This record gives sequence, structure tokens and C-alpha cells, in this order.
Amino acid sequence: MNKIDADKLIVEYQQKIFGFAMSKVRNITDAEELASKIVFELYKSFLKVDKIANVDGYVYRIASNVYSRYIDKKIKNQYVDIYKIDYAVTERGFDSIEEEETYKKLRQQIGLMSKRQRAITYMKYYKEMSVNDIASELDISVGTVKWHLSDIRSGLRERIDMVKNDNLSVNPIYFAEMGHCGMPGAAGDTRDMFDSRLKQNIAWSCYYKAKTLTDVAKELEIPVAYVEGELKKLVEWGYINQIDNSKNPKYLTNMYITDEREDFSDNIVIKKEAAKYLCDNLFKYLFEKFDKADDNWGMNCPDNDKNYLKYNLVMMALSCLGDEGENWDEFAVKRPDGGYFISYATVADDCTKIPEYKYVGCGWMWNQVCRGDKLVLQSKQYNCMYSDRELSWRSNKPEDWEDLYSYISSGCDKEKISIESYSNLLEKGYVADGENQVALINVEDGNLESAITDLVSSHIDIPELVIEERKRVDERLYKINKAKYPAHIEKLVRFYNSNSFTWGEFVPFIIETMLDEGMLQPLTAKQKKAVFTVVAIAK
Repeated sequence: MNKIDADKLIVEYQQKIFGFAMSKVRNITDAEELASKIVFELYKSFLKVDKIANVDGYVYRIASNVYSRYIDKKIKNQYVDIYKIDYAVTERGFDSIEEEETYKKLRQQIGLMSKRQRAITYMKYYKEMSVNDIASELDISVGTVKWHLSDIRSGLRERIDMVKNDNLSVNPIYFAEMGHCGMPGAAGDTRDMFDSRLKQNIAWSCYYKAKTLTDVAKELEIPVAYVEGELKKLVEWGYINQIDNSKNPKYLTNMYITDEREDFSDNIVIKKEAAKYLCDNLFKYLFEKFDKADDNWGMNCPDNDKNYLKYNLVMMALSCLGDEGENWDEFAVKRPDGGYFISYATVADDCTKIPEYKYVGCGWMWNQVCRGDKLVLQSKQYNCMYSDRELSWRSNKPEDWEDLYSYISSGCDKEKISIESYSNLLEKGYVADGENQVALINVEDGNLESAITDLVSSHIDIPELVIEERKRVDERLYKINKAKYPAHIEKLVRFYNSNSFTWGEFVPFIIETMLDEGMLQPLTAKQKKAVFTVVAIAK
């Protein structure tokens, strides 16, 4: 295009460009800066092209691209809350600015509502639920729902009808639980990466279907500039895969994400049945034999309390009930900080009442202590509702086991370790009243590394019918769960539903059954601090 024609077009669009800029930044100084940047880029572009079929759309695309870069520079390295992002993404040109303004006002109004009012707004106007159904879902009275609805501004419903869509911008999800299967790195694990709802919604957006950057931004109804940096980081750290190398590639989340809004009650039924089966066909036999063992199979604890040791036997016995199954290395991802794990999360939103799941747990957690090149301590721990510990791997710290080894190897003499180390052991509950509280296995000759894993199998033979039942339970769980996850992680779903009897999650199901049937007695408060903590130590 020649310079004369380019100049004419710039003059023609100058006012529209400034209006576009004002609609975005709402500040005359910033609008002038943004408009000048758009004009500069537009003028350069005009001089490079010969003919433009749709000038209006061409100008608008360049203005949008310049605005995205402008915003990207403004927000770089800043924390972004998804509820504070109120710019809609559109490709409909300058005529859409008026509609975009309506949407912006709507998002601002919804964003200023309380969490409960946002939920009621979404359920009433987007899901079109009745007042009675909303009251039931949120566990509040019908009168309370009606009061909130009357408190919503009169023009809100009309604006909703104008821009209504069922996407994450109106009802964003959040990760209720996050964790890993494997080894976390220096920067932590899933919880450390997904520290904002924006990142969580990006991952969820491309979980069931591969999407481009633009697709994700559209679903979240926020500018590409807000999404681009976060998406790039999630790809770099291996939580999302880039599945092609085109100019506009698609992305697919590779995590194991469970939607808690789905009905998983059938899983609980199967696990309770399996726990009952294990109690009847394995643990009654195991406990009977253990009761006859004067040496407690080499374990010791305060007063050699067999009831307390049986709790720990449950944890150790489950290690004997699996086989190689699916290959963990096939699914684990190596992270830039040295982490090597499968990432998992559960999804909820502000509009759905999620029933409490009491069987949640954390483990297995293994730790070692070495002196030189010699292994001197091996520990295994699991946390659940029957242990008085934080339900997080972060509470299991390497220094705890260093302190415990120093204490035990000193003959349990607190004067021979530092005050800080002893105070830590008291706080953890691993030491109380001058005694070690964990289940301890003294290993004089033998393989210290496998002492915990092999303790049960070295004293009893696992019935073959138990292994066959585990395979049947695996298959039942896989069949009912696979439809609740996207097709591209079907193998991962199979992995997560294999070797089910070896899962730590079975511990609370089994303990619950044993307490109901009198196979175990409740623990004392002191025992709860250290239960499901087994330590093998070189004698």
C-alpha cells in the first residue's frame, strides 16, 4: 500500500482506535499511550500489504494484538486472580465493543458479589435451577435464596441473558486437593505450582479436549495475554503437553484430575466390601498368628502393646498384596527442579456442595538415614483420620528421622542429642515420657532396606484367593471409573485402579471395619501421634 492510502486509513480509523483504547484501559493517559502504539503498528503494517479485503477486521485484529502485548507487559510476573480479570475475548471487530462493555459490567458485578451470591446467580440464571433445588444444593433455606435473589441488582438478569454461556468464566473451578505420586522436587509439587485459580482453570480447560491458547482464553473469557505466560509455564513443568508444532498448537493436560462433582459413592461401596473381605480372609489369620508370637515378630513399642502394633501391621501387610502391574515410569514426569512424579488433583466449584470424604490420606512416605555409605534407618509412614498428624507429605521431614536415629542410637538419652532435636521429637509425638513411640524393628543381620516391606510375608503366606480378589476389585474399580476421565489418560486411569489393595487409602477402610468388629481397640491420644510409623534400625 502506498503512503497516501495508508495515511488516509490512519485518519479514518484514528477515532475508533482511541475509542478501542479507552474501552480497555479506562484512563486517558494510558489510552493515549495504547492508541499511539496501535497506530504505529498499524501504519507499519499498512505499508507492507498490497490489498486488504476487510479493513475493519484487519485493523481490529492488530489493535487486539497490540493490546494483548501491552497488557502482557503490565501484568508480567504479577499474581492474577481470575475474578479480577474482566475483559472478554472477541474477534467480532469494533461493533462488538458495546456488547463487550455490557459483559465487562456483568463480570464486575458478579465479581463483587459474595461467594454465596455468585453461586446462586450461576445456578439460577445459567443452570436455570429452581429456588427449591438451589436451597437443597447449598443447604440453605428457600427464604434465604429468595432474599439473595431480591438483593441482586435489577439489571443483572437482562445482562446475563445477553452474554449467557456455560463456561469457566462464570463458574470457575478450583482444585480442592492436590498431590503427587513419586518424588517432589526442590520447588515442591502440584500444590506449589497451582497457586492460583487461573492456573487451575487453564489446566481444567484443556483436560477433556485439546485446545489452542486462543480456545483456552475464550473459555475463560480473559485476554490471551493473561493465559499465555501461565500456560507456557505449565507446559515447561510437564503438567500440560503441547501436542503439535503448528503456528497455533493445541494443548492437553496430562494430570490425573478427578471431578468431585461426579458421583463416586459406588467406589466407597466397593472399598468397604473389599476391606471386609481382607479382614475375614487375611487379617483374622494374621492377627491370630501374631497374638501367639512372644517376640512380636521382632517389633517393639512402649509396653509391647499388641493392639498398637496391629495397627502398624495393617499398613505393612498391604505392601504384600500387589504385583508389578502397570509401569509407574510410563506416567511419571521429570520436572525441571528434579521432581519425578505423577501429578493429581480433585476439582470442585463454588456452586456445588461436595460431600466430605473422611477416608482421605497421605502416603506411603519412605525416608532413610545413612552414615557414610551405610544405611542405618528406614522409615515408612501413612497419615489418615486415625493418625493425629497433618494429612500432607510436608509433615514427614528428613530431619525427623535424623533426630530419631540420634536419639535411639544414643540409648534414648536426651542429654546426648541437642535440645532442638529432642524438642522436635516431642512435638511430633515420636518420643513421649522418655520413650520412643514408633513401632521399631531392630535389624541385626539382614537387609535393612526391605525389613519393613518383608516383615509380614516372612511370617505368613498370603493366600492366593486374596490376590485373586484384589484383581477382581481392580477390574471393578477401573470399569466404573474410566468413563469419568478423558480418553487420553485411560492408561493412567488403569494404573490408578490397579493393585488397589496396596493403596494407602485402604488403611482407614480396614481400620474402620476392624474397630466395628472388635478386632482392634481405639488408640490413646499418645499413640495416635505415632501410629502408622514403622522404623527399621540397624542394631
